[in-house]
Amino acid sequence: MERSKLEELFPLEQLPLPEELTLVTVSPEETGAMIEKLREDHLAIRPTEAPVERGDFVLLAPPEGGELRLINTARPMGAAALAEACLGRRVGEVLPEAGTVASVRRRFLPDFDSALVQAAGIPGVSTPEDYRAHCLETLRQRKVKRQTRALAGALAQSWVSHCRFQLDSGEREAAAAELEAMIQKGTAEAGWSREDALKMLARMLELQEEAPSMDACVQALLHRTLLGEHLLAQYGVRLDRDRYEKALAKAAQEQGSEAESLRPFYPYVLFCHEKASVQIDTEVKKFIQERKPFRYA
Repeated sequence: MERSKLEELFPLEQLPLPEELTLVTVSPEETGAMIEKLREDHLAIRPTEAPVERGDFVLLAPPEGGELRLINTARPMGAAALAEACLGRRVGEVLPEAGTVASVRRRFLPDFDSALVQAAGIPGVSTPEDYRAHCLETLRQRKVKRQTRALAGALAQSWVSHCRFQLDSGEREAAAAELEAMIQKGTAEAGWSREDALKMLARMLELQEEAPSMDACVQALLHRTLLGEHLLAQYGVRLDRDRYEKALAKAAQEQGSEAESLRPFYPYVLFCHEKASVQIDTEVKKFIQERKPFRYA
């Protein structure tokens, strides 16, 4: 932007951190699920002479001596009635019109003990207590990764909203014209209504409005672009038409098309918004990494 300005940059470190996104909790059920997954990974399937239980694999020999039929009583795949009829039967018993139970195989889960833990081959993890601690740390890391993305998105929106901007009317009109042309092209070629196209644009701009206006979309786009441009300038990067044309040419080459055919769907204002948003996201994630705001419960 040439005439629109970022008037006041709100300090990122002064933004309030959402409590629900910084608290990391791991339930006993989640740890238990990882333990059960370990047992499932090392289960054994062995023959049994016991009556058939749900979950067993039953091999039926047809009465006329045709091909043997395998029934998975847990997931009968279109043979639910037959699987039900197998329950409680033993090897050698005859099911009317279905055949003889030739064999029954059952899943046997190993005990959760040191032998099982050591079979997992995790360095430094050799006892059930070690494995529980490993599960807790693994789950925490996964949740921190997910919550970092969510926290970054929330902080980016909050940061933009806390900054003060001055928008030039001419640049607002120019941005609106580019977005309007993109919408008209999309409605003509994809058969969208203008209302649906505006909603899609609003989602792209992370606007939380059910019936967004073009003016609201333009303001959201320019605010984020101005903040991102300010951050990029600290690294000597300036968003301009030359960078846009190079990006457009590269995208056209990758897609095997002409740059002019992509231009209506990727106008200059969206290019600037995209690059600015990436830089805002980068700065916010860097802040989160340095701040380490997560607490464990």
